[in-house]
Amino acid sequence: MLLFFFTHIFCTWWNFSENEFPSIVRNSINKPLFALCYSPYCPHCIGLPEGFQNYNKGIGNRSDILITSIDCYNKGGCHHFGIRGTPHIALVLGTRRRYWPACPERGPEGWDRWINERIGPNLRRVHTDEEIEFSKREPTDGGTTFLLEVSSENDEFVETMRQISKTYRIYNDTFVYIVRENVTKDFIPTVYAYYSEFCYHKFQGPISQLKSFIESNKFGVFHRYDSDEFRELNRKNVNAVLFLTDSDPSPSQKDALRLLNKDHCDSGYTFGWANVKDEKNILTATGVKSVDLPLMYHIGTNKYEGRKYKGKITKIWENNFLVNNSADSRALLDAESEMITIQGIQYRGKFYFKIFFFGIIILSNIYFVISDSNEYVSKEE
Repeated sequence: MLLFFFTHIFCTWWNFSENEFPSIVRNSINKPLFALCYSPYCPHCIGLPEGFQNYNKGIGNRSDILITSIDCYNKGGCHHFGIRGTPHIALVLGTRRRYWPACPERGPEGWDRWINERIGPNLRRVHTDEEIEFSKREPTDGGTTFLLEVSSENDEFVETMRQISKTYRIYNDTFVYIVRENVTKDFIPTVYAYYSEFCYHKFQGPISQLKSFIESNKFGVFHRYDSDEFRELNRKNVNAVLFLTDSDPSPSQKDALRLLNKDHCDSGYTFGWANVKDEKNILTATGVKSVDLPLMYHIGTNKYEGRKYKGKITKIWENNFLVNNSADSRALLDAESEMITIQGIQYRGKFYFKIFFFGIIILSNIYFVISDSNEYVSKEE
């Protein structure tokens, strides 16, 4: 019995099972699954199944990952990975297939290095303001930089954030901490969520709420939203502006996105982008036509949602498409909306008056026709 227990704990190979796969996925942040999808009739797959078996035998008693190979032709199971061909090597991390990275490496040394770069905690200590500034620019693929300030290396926030970082590194989030020495005794551990290199949200709450704060701020200005995440923005009524395009943003477009909230950190907008060529549902939901792309699309409260802007991204603040959510600017939007509403009421009032006027004329004519008919019948009698 003990032999079985230790064999199970230290065994990295897992024979693929449809029934067990959901539980493997649910636990994949703690124990990722390194998977090969292959076909015995695929020329490029030759040697890979055996290579996976040898890799499994050569990693010793490593217990932090699982390894499997899936015969797509004879056993199935490859549909879970949404692939169009074989071979396909991926690391299952988390419950969203979109965030399962595909491995470009084709050998044991490359696999080992590639896996180690993507699993486990990624919290590191920084010592200078220059290192902090560098870390703010690290998430170039959609993430946020979380900076923790503590007064001691032994602060419980450090270990808590270290464990949380395992879950959120799949979003390209960066986690760093700095020990602020010579601070007062009433110093409160502080977390800054830099969703861009210019702007942040601040957290000084209890440690029990730290994960919720990170969850709410996991996406940075470069995040590419998929259909599910777009629907979530709508469901939560998030005041968001997305750059919609049918291809990946060019370097100049990406730099313009980077600068969008510079000097506008208090605007209250969430920024990001979406490739509607891959996410057709977003195109359908917004009613945007492909010929109009690229453009900026504003999601927000029902009063302002569905607004579109087509032009230079860098000019978006200059034409009142976006405004800071200060009292004055919000009052301006409310006033414009109220004017539109009043004009609509006036227009509808004129429309209904015309219907009422012509209705009176038609009813009068019908009355006179009936009266004439009755008079004619009376004379006949």
